[in-house]
Amino acid sequence: MKRALSNQTPRFIRFGVFEVDTHSGELRKAGMRVRLQGQPLQVLVILLERGGEVVTREEVRSRIWPSQSFGDTDHALNKAIARIREALDDSADTPRYIETLPRHGYRFIGALHQGPSEQPIQETAPRIAPEPSIAPAPPIAPHPRRQKLRGFAVVCVLTLLLAAGYLAWRHNAGNGERKPRANRIAVLPFKNLSGDPNQQYFSDGITDEIITDLGRVGSLQVLSATSVRSYLGSTKPLPQIAGELNADLIVEGAALQAGDRVRVTVQLIDARDDRHLWAQEYDRDLRDILKMQRELAQGVTEVIEGAVASRESGKLINARQIDPEAYRLYLKGSYLCVQEISGSLQKCAGYLRESITIDPTYAPAHAGLSMAYDWMVTAGETPASEGMPKGKAEALKAIELDPFDPAGHAALGTFLDDYEWDWDGAGKEIQKAIDLQPSSEMAHHAMGWHSVNLGHWNDAVREFSKCIELNPVGGLHHAHLAMVLARTGRKDEATRQFQEALEIEPNSPGVHWSLGYSLLEQHRYQESIAEFERERALTGGSFLGYLGYLYAVSGRKQDALAILATINQRPSNQYVRPYEMALVYAGLGDGSKTFQYLDNAYQERSEAMTGIATEVAFDGFRSDPRFQELVRKVGLGP
Repeated sequence: MKRALSNQTPRFIRFGVFEVDTHSGELRKAGMRVRLQGQPLQVLVILLERGGEVVTREEVRSRIWPSQSFGDTDHALNKAIARIREALDDSADTPRYIETLPRHGYRFIGALHQGPSEQPIQETAPRIAPEPSIAPAPPIAPHPRRQKLRGFAVVCVLTLLLAAGYLAWRHNAGNGERKPRANRIAVLPFKNLSGDPNQQYFSDGITDEIITDLGRVGSLQVLSATSVRSYLGSTKPLPQIAGELNADLIVEGAALQAGDRVRVTVQLIDARDDRHLWAQEYDRDLRDILKMQRELAQGVTEVIEGAVASRESGKLINARQIDPEAYRLYLKGSYLCVQEISGSLQKCAGYLRESITIDPTYAPAHAGLSMAYDWMVTAGETPASEGMPKGKAEALKAIELDPFDPAGHAALGTFLDDYEWDWDGAGKEIQKAIDLQPSSEMAHHAMGWHSVNLGHWNDAVREFSKCIELNPVGGLHHAHLAMVLARTGRKDEATRQFQEALEIEPNSPGVHWSLGYSLLEQHRYQESIAEFERERALTGGSFLGYLGYLYAVSGRKQDALAILATINQRPSNQYVRPYEMALVYAGLGDGSKTFQYLDNAYQERSEAMTGIATEVAFDGFRSDPRFQELVRKVGLGP
């Protein structure tokens, strides 16, 4: 056995419900020993060592039968592969683990988990029925796509949708003693088994769906899709990843879509000791993807919470079918919505519209399109007066189709906040989203900005701190928290948060924008200019109003006028945001132009107006009756 192993081969190699112990030469299934020994097991280990890669027949022969003739070894290899497939309940025609490349070799195509743990899988049978449906719902990842900085920037993108399991963590350690409660879960990006980078959207979508479903379990803290996305393809050991994310439990897996079939493998690991807790495989018709996702999430929840909690969530299994093409278009749209690529939002919205055309009753697609409209407005790709009503209509449709969809409520709350300035209604909708999905980074982020707009600073600190808990590697959340801390006079804490943000994301435009604005509020103009110029270099100048204002108040009038010219000369796919113009004219001291453009911003219902009550750039006009009237009409004044 030893000669078939490299020095790097770990003791335990795990895939699906199986585990190979390379020291004892045993194969186990869910902790139970499977009869596979000798040369077939050696062949399996070689394939596992090179998981995902083609291993030629000659390579296998040279390692296991180096001195035997070709004819003898060829027959022995064929027999070994047949024996492996029998032990794994695999098929040469529809392989789940061992793929044959005729006249060339073999490839292991399952999802592998290799870790340093010295503990074997416990003898526990999977708790999911053998004919499961899958897990959760609509993805949208959530990941702060652009940012929502002070009245105008963008909503933190996040996993959008549906639900699954129920309640907490309870399991006994191998020594029989109960471990401390573990409830922080990281779902690592699922491996794309297709080998086609163009199919990455599918495995990413499955990951986001599972995060969303598990996020519905109130006693679990599920880390956001944003926080785990950077670990796609990572070779770091699981304990290291868990330490960086401060996670107790890790869910990892793989997905493969072939025609209208989908295969998903998943496993749950205790990150504190790298102990395998549960694994399962699903092979379904794509029409049943929602049901399968929910069953997957229920299976994970049952292992963590126990059968009682699982039975309480049994109603979630009644998931509907969905047209395969509608679902693929939904996943493509959701994937593009979180890509920082020029034109991605327009393409995102296009795919979601196509999905809705095929299946107009799928709530997550409407919720996703709703947020896409919001992001296009905040990115300057469409006027608020055009994009916001469409977005609100889609959010309302999502809630009509599924009132338990947290993404629909979060989207509606965002529109009530940013466009209609219905502060009470917005707060209720965002809170509803949090109640439905306590681990929703998007909902807590929206509540943070809702609190900022109302001047509820302590609430804003709480919400942005919660976002950091859900996404500890999200620099933008640290920056937003720092802005609020600085506003409340907690300068030392704010400085630490800004330092943390810059360490995590030194090239994030949003982080530099946030720091620039905070310095502006402190009248540290030269330092603020440096940060806004850095943000401009990174983005090309998507929002130049504050830089123009700073140039003006620093005596750089020509530079301020150049900013005005730049804003007016934007490409045809962008519109001139009147709020930007008002900021620059305020810096130049031109009250007439300032109010002209503020009135324009009010008429088009610009979301930037949500921050007008505390906007430092307009401090010189605060006593002007025209300004006081604007604040009142936005609903932020007496």
